[in-house]
Amino acid sequence: MSRNHRKDKEKEKEELSKILPKNINFREYELSKTIGIGAHSIVKLAKTAQSNRFFAVKKIKKVEMIKLGIVERAWHEIKSLSLAESAFVVKFNGFGMDDKFIYIVTELVNGGNFYDLLRKEVKFSLPQAT
Repeated sequence: MSRNHRKDKEKEKEELSKILPKNINFREYELSKTIGIGAHSIVKLAKTAQSNRFFAVKKIKKVEMIKLGIVERAWHEIKSLSLAESAFVVKFNGFGMDDKFIYIVTELVNGGNFYDLLRKEVKFSLPQAT
């Protein structure tokens, strides 16, 4: 491999690292109680020993993802969260995986999810919507 080719590869890798989602060591997170259940996942309350901060960790079974054909959808969720820069989207901390699960780590936002609130309220007042 030529020197220029190696430099180009290194530069490409550096550029990709700026836009690819952050791969984390999910074993740093201590999972506790279930705080949400979705169609294809479970969301657990988690914290790190280092920061003593709380997070939400979504666990998705790899076997189910493949069986249901939602691998691409999960990858889009990870990429979208990693690129989102809005006060209205949970902050993404990273993702990881083991033999059985994919883990998506986000900030913890108390108060339930938007879908349940929408079903309950049907219509939001102006203060609720802003």
